[in-house]
Amino acid sequence: MAEQATAGARLEDDEAIATAKAMAKELADLRPELQQYDDYYAGIQAMPTEPRRLTQKHKDLLAMAVSNWTRLVVDVVNERLVVGGIKSSSDEDLDEAAWEFWQANNMDFHQSAVHLAALKFGYTYTSVWPRENLPPRINGESPLQVHVRRDEITGEPTEAVKVWESLRSPRHLYVSLYRPEGVYRFRSAQALEVLDKYPVTAPMSVDLAQIDIAPREPDDDGGPFLPNPMGVVPFVWMPTQPDLEGGTSSEIQGVIPIQDRINRTNFHRLLTQEFHAFPQRWVTGIDVEVDEDGNPISPFDSEVDRLWTALSAETRFGQFDASSPSGFLEANREDIQALATQSRTPPHYLTAGMGNFPSGESVRATEYGLSRKVGNRRQTYGEAWADTIRLCARAAGNQALADDMKIAVLWEDVEARSEGEIVDALLKMATLGVPRRVLWERWGASPQEAAKWEEMLAEETANEAGLGLAIGQGTRAVPTEGAPEQTAGEE
Repeated sequence: MAEQATAGARLEDDEAIATAKAMAKELADLRPELQQYDDYYAGIQAMPTEPRRLTQKHKDLLAMAVSNWTRLVVDVVNERLVVGGIKSSSDEDLDEAAWEFWQANNMDFHQSAVHLAALKFGYTYTSVWPRENLPPRINGESPLQVHVRRDEITGEPTEAVKVWESLRSPRHLYVSLYRPEGVYRFRSAQALEVLDKYPVTAPMSVDLAQIDIAPREPDDDGGPFLPNPMGVVPFVWMPTQPDLEGGTSSEIQGVIPIQDRINRTNFHRLLTQEFHAFPQRWVTGIDVEVDEDGNPISPFDSEVDRLWTALSAETRFGQFDASSPSGFLEANREDIQALATQSRTPPHYLTAGMGNFPSGESVRATEYGLSRKVGNRRQTYGEAWADTIRLCARAAGNQALADDMKIAVLWEDVEARSEGEIVDALLKMATLGVPRRVLWERWGASPQEAAKWEEMLAEETANEAGLGLAIGQGTRAVPTEGAPEQTAGEE
């Protein structure tokens, strides 16, 4: 993380409130697109509106028509993003300090949620804050709640705002403005329950221009202002597929039209199955009675064991052909294949059961695109995690680690390979002179495990060397009472 400008003077309340409201407005402008990605991941997706007169049966079919492939597109990448260790090539002693920050925040558990947000929204944030007598706190921050302004030249954060709704009653809207000199903390003057036109279930739809916010009371969980001992805005940007203009790309963004086509096809297939899957019969040349309200009365009792009969020679019977769902199924397969191509998701993840499952070599070939995409995500996310660790070191006063630009994140190998394949590959690498510790890490050992294994190996080697030396020089046996002293090896 590059050095930032020295913290400036504290803002006046009016200036801080104006800045917080302006940034909250920027967040509100970004939120509709982000909310769409969140909805599609959750299966809340745009559905057809025809036929215009939707009956309850149509609504039931609409609910069944959602086939949420976008979630799989995201999850298949996320499950391959597992941080297994943190190391620095400049100083091995710094590994333990960096890993302590990670473990103290239970990031083995929380990292998946952070990666999910970055994949789903196209970017997310992590934040760091110092704690007394404890390692700094690391939080994953949702872009639905957090907006960060960054320097146009360096890309470093200059200001950040976080807006959220309290879950405690009475519910208030809380706003925090982060700057290098400190955190300005505000709360809505009124509880959200009394603001009828702003539902508490959607606090981010609140127009802050219409709501008064004021500095929090001194006794309100830290008061209106917290000095920032780090002197920098404590947020780290974690982008997905960043471009040179500062843009990002959600994993869901490109597949929304395909997902909509799949849902529409599903709905039309369900309509066909419900109303046209069985042959419809027709009859002509008969008089149809009506009831007292003028509604026609069916002249026949349609049952599987009943016959239709008519007395008139002019009566004709017939039936319409039943509709086949084969066309819809074929269209569905084509759209799923397009989704697999667009998202670089291996087809066998999406079409399992639709044919012969590919062989091991075919699986590896089809997963090449996914592996390259995962590698790209690891590279950008790894840099964000390294910046997060450097920010933790800054908060903890560990200047050496804070200035270490060689921090590297080690990712666990979660590819589908047998243990025999891994061992065979490592043995071949060993013949090329690859160091043992590198091989251990390729196996999946963390830097801490590899260091422990080196100590154990050195101890075993020393013990074996000592034993060999003792055997080579001979050892003196303890003489028994009355027996002459004898040296081992003597006859």
